[in-house]
Amino acid sequence: MLNEKQMIWKDIMKMKVLVVDDSEPVGERILSMLSEIKNVQSIGRVASLNEAREVLPWLKPDLMILDLQLPDGNGMDFIKVVKATEYPTKIMILTNHSLPIFRKKCEKLGADFFLDKAKDFPMISKICGSLVSV
Repeated sequence: MLNEKQMIWKDIMKMKVLVVDDSEPVGERILSMLSEIKNVQSIGRVASLNEAREVLPWLKPDLMILDLQLPDGNGMDFIKVVKATEYPTKIMILTNHSLPIFRKKCEKLGADFFLDKAKDFPMISKICGSLVSV
């Protein structure tokens, strides 16, 4: 049971989520979903790994929703960059390239979640909701 002070902090503290996806419709759909989840704050969407690399140190997201195929590189390579920071960002891969070989490699590199854009989109809300309720 949370005490009064913990309840106040829980209401103030929100899980910060950064979306890294070059598809504007996909990015907007994710941001819309996130806006409906209590205690989740979308802190933006970037469309490239370079942009993500630039904002990561000062945004310090709690969760990054990351596409694998981006115009300036492969999201798998960026998992290593994120996991090497001192800030404990969780990574949710959201991709159209959901073959088991990609899933295994992403998990080995440190991805916390791996979702298929074609069939797992509703899982974004469920996972984010479970992360903020912990």
